[in-house]
Amino acid sequence: MDAWETHLSARVKTADRYDREIELCADYRPKNILRPEEVWRAVAENKSTRENVLDVAFAKQIVEAAKANDFQRRF
Repeated sequence: MDAWETHLSARVKTADRYDREIELCADYRPKNILRPEEVWRAVAENKSTRENVLDVAFAKQIVEAAKANDFQRRF
């Protein structure tokens, strides 16, 4: 019975420490401030035409790079 209590205690302490680390490392941004990838996503979702094909391709590259580098929102 003591081994079980020790196991449970260790699991609970790990979860608290993990949650604290997430809160300390969290990237807080107010809702009224847009991230650059949100702005470029609107351009990337446009239909490509002859005039804007380079802009849309550039925006898609920026959005994909931002997704790859955004560890907190990747999953």
